Amino acid sequence: MTRLIEHILHLSGWVALLIVFAVPALEASLFLGFVFPGETALILGGVLASYGRVSLWAVLIAGISGAIIGDSVGYLVGREYGRRMLQARPLRPFLKPQRIERAEGYLTRRGGRAVFFGRFTAALRVLVPGLAGMARMRYRVFLPFNVAGGAIWGAVMVLLGYIAGASWKQVARYATQVGIALFVIVVLALILGHLLRTARDPQSWAGRQVARLSGSRPASWLRARFPGQLGWLAARFQTGVPAGFALTVAVLTLAACASSLGSLTFSVVHHINSARFDPRVLSFFAGHRSPWLTSLAKALTWLGSGFVLWPVVIAAGLGLWWWRRQWLPAVLPALSLAGAAAWCLLAKGLVGRPRPPAGGWLGAFDGWSYPSQHAAQALATWGTLALMVMAGRSLRTRTLLMTGAALIAFVVGLTRLYLAAHWMTDVLAGWALAGAWGCLLIITYLFAQRAATATTEREARPAARPGAAGPGEGAPAPLPADRTAPG
Repeated sequence: MTRLIEHILHLSGWVALLIVFAVPALEASLFLGFVFPGETALILGGVLASYGRVSLWAVLIAGISGAIIGDSVGYLVGREYGRRMLQARPLRPFLKPQRIERAEGYLTRRGGRAVFFGRFTAALRVLVPGLAGMARMRYRVFLPFNVAGGAIWGAVMVLLGYIAGASWKQVARYATQVGIALFVIVVLALILGHLLRTARDPQSWAGRQVARLSGSRPASWLRARFPGQLGWLAARFQTGVPAGFALTVAVLTLAACASSLGSLTFSVVHHINSARFDPRVLSFFAGHRSPWLTSLAKALTWLGSGFVLWPVVIAAGLGLWWWRRQWLPAVLPALSLAGAAAWCLLAKGLVGRPRPPAGGWLGAFDGWSYPSQHAAQALATWGTLALMVMAGRSLRTRTLLMTGAALIAFVVGLTRLYLAAHWMTDVLAGWALAGAWGCLLIITYLFAQRAATATTEREARPAARPGAAGPGEGAPAPLPADRTAPG
């Protein structure tokens, strides 16, 4: 494999582009991805572009089109020949019909989302297109998610190789490890979900094991010794309540964002780790400027500016108040924007990092660079607006709203790099800061919702009349509904 990779790195021209196209194309159609991962070929294509042997745009087109076409071929193969292939004698002991039906049912339930997220996951990237064809997913549903996943995945892998240059081996190893980690997470989540579903059925194997475990002496001792702690832990994973699973996700996201912000700040202050890639990323954007991209970036970067966001949150707050008649959802977007701006100004003063060289600026910028206030304000504001608007909406609508908010924040961050207003770590820190601040607000919002729900439940309880006799205190027992009182 090492010899093959070294040979690819010495190629140029159409031969290199053919390999960049062919490996992702054959990954899902002929299951080549189990032997030679597609991301490796795309990263190598980015490296060749950084060496000047091929055009970066040609590598992007070849890699993305190969990924899209290959998945489409895999879909058609699965649709026409998938079941016959799985019924082959060597595969029968391993692929039982009920397992195949469960996989098809998962794709039917998840639809295009499984196709999109499967693109970023090792092994699933090879199998999902064929399984989608076997599950008879409509091609008009499959294609847009295939195109979106292939375009994002292909562009990210090629650009990673282009930015990494001579350090491509480390980047390729990290990309493969991330894909494997995502695959493991997906498999564990599916196993856990299956166990939780079957555990509710007392007749199933999992249900019998749960009943046996709950009746054991250690379980009884734990329930008697730590009733409050176990009840609290179970409530953290309960769905449909304000302080349940939603609160758990918010707390874990807060911890992840705070940890990322601390790590980025340490790297910037000491000029190590991710901060070392800042000049290379800035050079990449500066080397791929064009007049139309410059005009577009200057327009889109306003989506993270306070001059645009404050009128948006004021109008959205009035609309939320009129719609929900609650003050907290109406003011939460404004609090998110104000907090993101304030925390950014505080961090800028503490870190005191200069902006990139003024010679590369496409605009007029002032103040310190770290973190990016535009990136933080965009994620905090649009993300909070999406969360407040999606209450009571369908799963598809919620997904579209959150995807749209994330896309706006991502584009704003890219514009700051393109305009040379910030370093890469400035933008990443802005997103991390916005995520941490937004999670703090969401946690507060969830606790307020829980308090409001408890108050409503207390008010809804019928008050006992003074002096009224209850059952067992001399009051006559109510008559059964199917009988009549004797005359």
